[in-house]
Amino acid sequence: MSRIPRHALACALFFALAGSAAAAPRHYWTLFDDPPAPRVLPVTDDGGRALRFGSGIISLAMRFLGAGNVAGTRGPWCADFAAMVLKKTGHRPLANRTAASALSYGPRTSNPKPGDLIVLGGRHGASHVGFFAGWDRGRVVMVSGNWSHRVSRAVISLRSVSAFIHT
Repeated sequence: MSRIPRHALACALFFALAGSAAAAPRHYWTLFDDPPAPRVLPVTDDGGRALRFGSGIISLAMRFLGAGNVAGTRGPWCADFAAMVLKKTGHRPLANRTAASALSYGPRTSNPKPGDLIVLGGRHGASHVGFFAGWDRGRVVMVSGNWSHRVSRAVISLRSVSAFIHT
């Protein structure tokens, strides 16, 4: 098969798929049976030991690392990502599309477990929401959507955290 027909076939396939996606909006998680496997090193505790995630929430959230807006919504989507992960793991989703809705999700905790919500502060009480994944040398490891426009794992200062919310 020459290069031109393969290229033409690839273009035709791309436009056929793009056309069907434009006709009926589809979300990333409905296109595939399983999200992609994580592409990062494991999170470690303060002693350097790899943490094993007993939380289905973190396991699922980490499968989306590096992906763009998997929630498929417009505008800020950190709360949409959190709600999607909570719902897919059998938990009730957040009340609405705002990070502030996480503040009333459940009881606050000072001893977070992997999968608990993290709310980062802002002028109005909440500017971002994600999931607690562990500790890294006294800093918080968070997995969240819309962090640099991707699902990301970030290590942040404990001072940035407004609240840990038990899921």
